[in-house]
Amino acid sequence: MERIVRLAFVCLMVFAPFGRADVPAGNSAPPGLFTLLDSGKQAVIVYNPDDGAYHGAAQGVIFTLKAHEDLANYLKKATGNDFTTVADATYKPQPGSFTIYVGNCAATREILGAQLAKLDRDGYIVRVEPQRVFLAGPMVHSTCWAVQRFLEDNLGVRWLFPGDLGTDVPHADTVIVPTGQKIEQPVILSRLWSGAQKAPGGVEWSFRQRIFYSSDPKSTKGRYEFQHNMANIFPPDKYYDQHPEYYALIKGVREREGYSHGVNICLSNPETIKIAARVAIDYLKSHPLIESYSFGPNDGGHWCECDNCKKLMLPASKWQKPDPRDELLFVWGGKMRASRLYWDWLSKVAVIVAQECPGKRLGTLSYDGYTVPPVLNPEVKVDPNILPYICFAQGDMWHAVNKRHVDWLIDQWSQRVKSFGIYDYAYGSGEVLPRLYTPLVQQVVREAVPKGLKGCYAEVYPNWGADGPRLSQVAKVWWNPNVDLDADLEDWCRHAFEEAAAPMAEHFRRCEREWIASGQDKYNTRKRPGSVGAFGKTYQFMQGWRTTPMEVFTPALIAEHTALFDEAARVVKDKTAKARIAWFRKAWDVGLIFADAYWAGEGLETYIARGVTVQQAAAALKKMAPSYEEAAWKKVFDDRMKPDMVAWYPLGGADLKQINIKPVRDEDLRWCARQVVDDQRRLYKEKKIANPPIAEAVRKTIAVLFEAGMEQANDNYKKAVEKIHAMAGEELK
Repeated sequence: MERIVRLAFVCLMVFAPFGRADVPAGNSAPPGLFTLLDSGKQAVIVYNPDDGAYHGAAQGVIFTLKAHEDLANYLKKATGNDFTTVADATYKPQPGSFTIYVGNCAATREILGAQLAKLDRDGYIVRVEPQRVFLAGPMVHSTCWAVQRFLEDNLGVRWLFPGDLGTDVPHADTVIVPTGQKIEQPVILSRLWSGAQKAPGGVEWSFRQRIFYSSDPKSTKGRYEFQHNMANIFPPDKYYDQHPEYYALIKGVREREGYSHGVNICLSNPETIKIAARVAIDYLKSHPLIESYSFGPNDGGHWCECDNCKKLMLPASKWQKPDPRDELLFVWGGKMRASRLYWDWLSKVAVIVAQECPGKRLGTLSYDGYTVPPVLNPEVKVDPNILPYICFAQGDMWHAVNKRHVDWLIDQWSQRVKSFGIYDYAYGSGEVLPRLYTPLVQQVVREAVPKGLKGCYAEVYPNWGADGPRLSQVAKVWWNPNVDLDADLEDWCRHAFEEAAAPMAEHFRRCEREWIASGQDKYNTRKRPGSVGAFGKTYQFMQGWRTTPMEVFTPALIAEHTALFDEAARVVKDKTAKARIAWFRKAWDVGLIFADAYWAGEGLETYIARGVTVQQAAAALKKMAPSYEEAAWKKVFDDRMKPDMVAWYPLGGADLKQINIKPVRDEDLRWCARQVVDDQRRLYKEKKIANPPIAEAVRKTIAVLFEAGMEQANDNYKKAVEKIHAMAGEELK
């Protein structure tokens, strides 16, 4: 990096606060300054070899880190100097020496032992005295975070996004640190996400954001386990042949095939309670660092249909077509259809587990048919040791009605359990333009903490080039919900973009404002009239990217954001910052390819709505075709994305077919076919076509419109067209 920064007299509280206020009190450090590097003087790093290393594993990727080596490595990157590391047992401090004690050293135990004993295991202490620095946490991973905090505060190191380009290490000729003591620990005790780890360097980067994957070698999960897990509790190979009655009865058959993919067990069978409790007890005893065992049902909502289970399910008549005047059932009916059955079963398991594992929790999800506690069945008492992760999309909390419903759900759970978690759907992948909403996350977390929020999890799967500081800021909110997000954004952009910090910060800040004010939801299920518009939406569905950000970023807004990128490129001088701007600009430009196709379709839709003939529509669609062709995933991937895969969530080979990223549901195709039929009926009624619509005429219309626009479409697209042909014929019967 060409930039040179001389760091001296750096205040310990300047950068990106990660801490919380309710930490154990301790003795203040004596006043003065600590010399880390100055005029030939250089500190020595002392460590305890028995501390070992942190081992984090996520999604098949292993990350190993030793705190003292990490400190020496980054000090060398910043200063160019090698720093000596010495084992605690052999170190003899000399008069006038400067020492950094990392981890569980004898001097650390003497000075900080009592305070460390009171800290949460993720907490840490950074203590600076005139001759000594102490960097320590109660465990290996938290000692690593103490080292990171020291580097962030006193050398300006930042881990902005994964990879070398995302790591900012300013050069320092002199480092002199003021004395003081900082104690930090998290508000949210279990912080975990999935998807970010698949980027090169993603596991390490996630760890740098204080996202914790258990250092227990027997576990690759976080402090609380809560995921879909019933398939592991009742593996068919172990139980099915002798006890098929343990498994769900589906259409008259006790399911074995497909069990792990969504079919659940027979929750009314009392034997399953005993087995589940024993599995949890054995696991928790052999994994002392894990505080909950996961009892999440299999995904898919296929509940047992035996007579005993059906008696405990909410009748379909109450939730499939609820009376809108009954708000509880109208909003939550489908989300509570299995609440009585499941929560009663799990509470009985919890009673047994508590007898042998007091203080441990039963983690699970508040999801699908068991999202709501058994509010309609007050006789069912949810065991307070159950730890549900409440599933909802925080990005949708801009809407007052959504927010009110989620607040009600959180209140219901907080009245029944000691603590709970939140499970967010924070996808960047599939959003080719930015979808940023961290202030909404902060609001939700702030309000939920007093009610018992202790864990946060998110499916993030980023689009790194569009997401920018989003995940970094979410991690800070999870650690400290009172973090100043605006100041943190300024800090992130200052380190990432140097002279161009202002226009880039404005870009990301506006992305947040525009999303929150947009009135969009994560799935964008809004349907519009007009057959060609239906074609456009279906095409986008088949491409696997959501149309939502397209509606947020109108052509006028796109021009304004592009101007901010242009301004950033104009003012930046630092070589590395220039490369980062180009990296983000590349992702923005890729997004614009799809935005152009979207808005071309919107323009055509408006044109069709004026009542033009099929021939005119076909001509306009053919003119629009190059925009769609340019937006083909395979072409964009090869031309734009492949050289910088980290800028996008890494796609597998099967995902790169032009129109086969996400399967299209029959109901989507049928809706499209119905739009064609309705459009033809309207044209006939308005006397704009001579003959009444019949199946063959409609099929020809579809062929003209689709094939004129996508002459080089692949087989999957053509099959979809054929299916719409058939469905349109059915609509006319």
